Amino acid sequence: MAANHQKVSLLARQARELFTERAVRVLPDLARVVKERILALVDQPAGAREMQERRDAWLSFQPNSAAWVTGTARAWKQMAAVVPQATSTRGGFESGGKFELMDNEVMETSILASRLALRLLDFASWELNDLRLRIQSLENIGELQKDDIFRPEVLARHVVEQWTHAGLSRELWMM
Repeated sequence: MAANHQKVSLLARQARELFTERAVRVLPDLARVVKERILALVDQPAGAREMQERRDAWLSFQPNSAAWVTGTARAWKQMAAVVPQATSTRGGFESGGKFELMDNEVMETSILASRLALRLLDFASWELNDLRLRIQSLENIGELQKDDIFRPEVLARHVVEQWTHAGLSRELWMM
């Protein structure tokens, strides 16, 4: 029985590692697309203030994009290495029923990450749902851990967090 559990754990860990490896491969292409989008905005006619904001965005993105890609890859790999624990299927608060105030910055990051996660689901909802169900079945759990790398919101949260950690602004993100 223990040997079977070890095989299941190994298989699930390998799935997380492979998923993360493949997701990390997309990051340089994502940075290239963002760069092209900013360049296209810089080339579009606009008012003086808006054109200056676009040039500033370009000047900010150029030196910081590599840090964003590297930071996101590192964060994803760390999340893939986390060994998930079985979660309770009972309802309730994870924090023991305590309410906490959130900083505006944290809230704005959460909103941007939620929007990005929804976009990810627009493109790959069937595939991600199938993967989630298979992992839940494999690990015999009712629900993925809230910080599981297979959750689109986890991927998106790290993309947005690393964006700001790399010195890139939320205003640039919104462009």
